[in-house]
Amino acid sequence: MPRLTKPLAERIADAERRAEQAKERLARLRSRAGIVERKLRTRRLIVLGGLVEAHLDSLAPQVMELLVRDTHRNADREAISAIEALCMERAPTRNDGAPWGEFRFEESAGS
Repeated sequence: MPRLTKPLAERIADAERRAEQAKERLARLRSRAGIVERKLRTRRLIVLGGLVEAHLDSLAPQVMELLVRDTHRNADREAISAIEALCMERAPTRNDGAPWGEFRFEESAGS
């Protein structure tokens, strides 16, 4: 008995459809992986922030020095003022003994 096969054009169309479906599945999987990674990163940042805040009494000088050294965007610098106020409540002086209010960001070309 002869084997019945689809015409070549129909087999190509089927293969193209399956390839498109596979691309869509891959895109959904990549999207899901990105969502999962963002959620994990957010959780890590929350845990880290809680840990830093819990130990802010002893870490305030180091935290502010890192924030000031590594923050370059003006909008971020403005947000740091709230952290600086919290540090001032917890530790009245920086590591070098100077009051917190005396520290200022250095102006950089990227600001």
